[in-house]
Amino acid sequence: MIETTLLVLAPLFFVMGVGYFAGRIKQLDHHQMAGINRVLVEFTLPAALFTGTAQTPRADLLQHASLIAALLLVYLAFWTLGNILARAVFQHNAGEAVLQATAIAFPNTGFMGVPILSGLFGTASVVTVAIATALGTLVFIPSAVIVLEMTRNANAHTADSKLRAVVLPAFGNAARSPLVWAPVLAAALVLMEIAVPREILNVLNFLGGITAGLAMFAAGLTLAAYRLHVNFEIGVNTFLKMIAQPLAMLALVSLFGITGVRGQEGVLLCALPTPVLSTILATRYHTYQSEASSTLVLTSLVLLVMLPVWRIVAG
Repeated sequence: MIETTLLVLAPLFFVMGVGYFAGRIKQLDHHQMAGINRVLVEFTLPAALFTGTAQTPRADLLQHASLIAALLLVYLAFWTLGNILARAVFQHNAGEAVLQATAIAFPNTGFMGVPILSGLFGTASVVTVAIATALGTLVFIPSAVIVLEMTRNANAHTADSKLRAVVLPAFGNAARSPLVWAPVLAAALVLMEIAVPREILNVLNFLGGITAGLAMFAAGLTLAAYRLHVNFEIGVNTFLKMIAQPLAMLALVSLFGITGVRGQEGVLLCALPTPVLSTILATRYHTYQSEASSTLVLTSLVLLVMLPVWRIVAG
């Protein structure tokens, strides 16, 4: 199993290495990197999530209910734990705490979910990636934005104006994101047993087909943009994200009776590194930048060692 896993991962991490090299030698500047990320997040990945979900039999989609519950529970548990640790142990303010919690709780499904899980389990795993991505994009990222906005403008708004100016727009923007509505729309069509015309699926499959290579290249570019420094806090973040969270998911998979490939997918999703979005938000709000970027780099390095381990344990 280790040999098979490494053979699947080798081309993916080779492409990520090419992206890292391109970033280190300044072949692409930050504007070009942002453009590649936007193409991935707004076009190719939503297309891949839509087609993967739309081509799933209704019975198979309904069987994901227990996995959705398990993912939501493990995300919430580590989100809460991250906030508590950040405030009580590391003495961070609310904005820094929510970024630390995001780095611990939500895996990098957008950049690495499709290429890694599709390589290991086939295209059917795109449905699991779509579920995990939609949960994070619709619930946790808007929540982080709300806390960051309120921290930045602590005295600028009344409670009512904060609701109108911060909370509602954050969730509204998340709902309008193709990463959310594309898989949700596809799931709704499957549940209503409305078949998407083959011609549309072919077009979207062609667009979504470039997601795996582009995502790993973009991940390499992102890693090249940040320096790594390691301290106790970064070590705690990495341990919780790469060891504790997959272990907790393994326990939930057993508790909920999620067996076979679906259970393995759930564990391996939680074994993915911290999300790129936590670093993007840290940069945008000029807070927790060094810690978020170092956590991203270190968890990505640890992935090379731990993913084959979790593949064996979950199998």
